[in-house]
Amino acid sequence: MKHIRKCILLLICLLTASAGLSACSSKEEQKQDVTQTEKQMNTDKNFSARTELQISWSDSLNPYVTEYAVLRKEAAQSDWNTVITLHSDGESLGRTLAVTDTLPDDSMHQYFYRVDVTAASPDKYTGEAGEEIPATNLIICIDPGHFEGKNAITSDNLAYAEGDFNLSLASELEQTLKNNYGISSKLTRSTGSITIGGYKDQQLDSSHISLRGEFSENCDLFVSLHTNANLENAGGSPTEQQPISINKPIIFVNSAALDDPTALRIANEIGSRLAEASFDKGLSTTRTFRTAGAEDVLEWTDAYNDSRNKEGTVCKRTGTNGDYYGVLRGASNVQVPGLIIEHGFHTVPEVRQAAVNEDLKNVWSKADAEGIAAGFGLLENE
Repeated sequence: MKHIRKCILLLICLLTASAGLSACSSKEEQKQDVTQTEKQMNTDKNFSARTELQISWSDSLNPYVTEYAVLRKEAAQSDWNTVITLHSDGESLGRTLAVTDTLPDDSMHQYFYRVDVTAASPDKYTGEAGEEIPATNLIICIDPGHFEGKNAITSDNLAYAEGDFNLSLASELEQTLKNNYGISSKLTRSTGSITIGGYKDQQLDSSHISLRGEFSENCDLFVSLHTNANLENAGGSPTEQQPISINKPIIFVNSAALDDPTALRIANEIGSRLAEASFDKGLSTTRTFRTAGAEDVLEWTDAYNDSRNKEGTVCKRTGTNGDYYGVLRGASNVQVPGLIIEHGFHTVPEVRQAAVNEDLKNVWSKADAEGIAAGFGLLENE
């Protein structure tokens, strides 16, 4: 009998892996469940209701559960409070069960949620507490710079293109922000091509580039992801064969970010982590990053950009119409603090090698996510 019961419980876990809940006591299977639940949790899906968070899961456990209890706790707190209790109708029809939690105000909040179950037949099944899942009411706009094939390097056999790498970096960043911190994102593009306001690809990389930044309206932060380049034959080395000594992160901030202490803190946190990450991978000669306040943000120059053995820093670049870069100007137009993250130089062969054949997108996206979270003061889901 014990053996039969164990088999039945294991089957339930495998069949209900998308629920994020478990009617059995196997911790291993429950880990699978949580991954799926995180993907289902939505925060302000329409990007307007800043005082609402939605928690959802599959109805696949309904035949084995009488009741679901949705619980919430404040980040860094230990006490759980019940948000709502839902009763199971006993039928599994492929539906999504969801509850909406109304927040006390529209200021930044981070909570942890879990869904506990009450087993329908306690003599056969054991109900367990659900895994903790983070959620915030923050929304980040991620712009994977350029478009498919843009800034391709054809001088070697690595087949690197900045526009392609930026998209893979953005996808990793989106998932890390959601799964680790509960931050929702919207992307200016999720494929190789980009279309905004009737314009496409090259148009959104030149004459109408500000639309990419304006796409961040009503978001808390705009981040445009890039890899850097240098002037022709900088420092006497071939343009695309630069030494790792040129490699450093440069974080550009727009005028809205200069006036926002949180955005500046995020820029410094991202840059510091990227410098450490690249040094640890052997892709730069220094692990230091010059942090800056609003009063001492560096004005970007070609000379600084192409300097060697120089630490990265936070930069601004001003043009005749305000922010020089159109994406940052567009974000400023809609009053959103904006950053361009130049992670490192794709003109360095070792960087291209790590981007194409190694885990560089994971390393850099992790640094970006940790910097964003630290700047907002968020806790990581452990």
